Parts: sequence; structure tokens; C-alpha cells
Amino acid sequence: MSATSNAAGKALWLDKAALKKATEHLLGICQGITADDHLNDQEVHFLSAWLAQYPEVTQAWSGKEIS
Repeated sequence: MSATSNAAGKALWLDKAALKKATEHLLGICQGITADDHLNDQEVHFLSAWLAQYPEVTQAWSGKEIS
């Protein structure tokens, strides 16, 4: 395996790991938002800003359905 393909493989793994972490974070945010069965403007704005900061999550399962 060449150094270039090894670096690409490592970058892909890091991207998958970062996406998994961000997706888990998103699910935690959603659990917090729904915990009291009330949705308020602050929660909506927070979720919207978070999704804008992590747009790659909106292309993967769970984030795609939530966004």
C-alpha cells in the first residue's frame, strides 16, 4: 500500500469517525429537545445553527431525516 493510499484511507476513517461523533451529538441534542415534550424557539434556533455548522451530518442517516 502506498503512502498516498494509506493517507487517503486514514482520512476516510477520520471522516467516518467524525461523522459518527457528530451524529451521536445530534441524537443527544434531539433527546434533550424532546425531553420535556415542549419545543421552544431557543431550541429550534440552536438545532438550526448546529445543523448549519455540521452540514455533512444532514447527508447521513438520522441527520438527513431530522434536517
